[in-house]
Amino acid sequence: MNSNRLPVLAGEIRKAHADVQDAAKTAAQRAIDAGHALIEAKELVDHGQWLPWLRENCALADRTARLYMQIARSGVNSATVADLGLQAAAKVITLTYPDPFSGKPAEELLEWCLYAVFVMRLGVRNEDATHRCEWLARNGWDSPTQWYSEEGDRLRKAWRMPPIPAEAKAEWFAFLAENCGRSKEDVDAEAERLTAAEPPWEPLRRRRGRRRGGAS
Repeated sequence: MNSNRLPVLAGEIRKAHADVQDAAKTAAQRAIDAGHALIEAKELVDHGQWLPWLRENCALADRTARLYMQIARSGVNSATVADLGLQAAAKVITLTYPDPFSGKPAEELLEWCLYAVFVMRLGVRNEDATHRCEWLARNGWDSPTQWYSEEGDRLRKAWRMPPIPAEAKAEWFAFLAENCGRSKEDVDAEAERLTAAEPPWEPLRRRRGRRRGGAS
């Protein structure tokens, strides 16, 4: 064995490994940077133009864009992403914060989408409407209808939660009856339109202050 060669090889290995680590950290940070930029861009692009804009201006597949945005939204740091890799980091995020709607039948998923649009029509922002749906699903509510039902009344009372006014319940059931025949694509399109028309935060907070008389 040529022992004089071993120190040279060891140095090359250390240098190559360090370069790999540096490249991984740089790639991870750039993926996070791209995710934040994509999130901002999506809010600015006209309704219905996101995917065409993405293809024409970023040369980026929708799946890759969603991956970058998912990692950026999670707040995970670049070192963790570098250690795991992009795909593995996304899987860890999904396992840590599992999707409460994964595996639900189409009709149940449609009702949740309708509920999001219902509260958005009342002045709730898209992000808050999504969080409300996720909170209900994660806390054991099978559907928005259960939330508004007599069973929901009993559970809220047991948990010392405020009651939902009768008029709010009537609004939901009337909305559901009127819109239950719509397709999910149509409901998602309305959610996008409502998102595009959302007012600034300050006016929304003032409207919420005026609506504090009852939960919905």
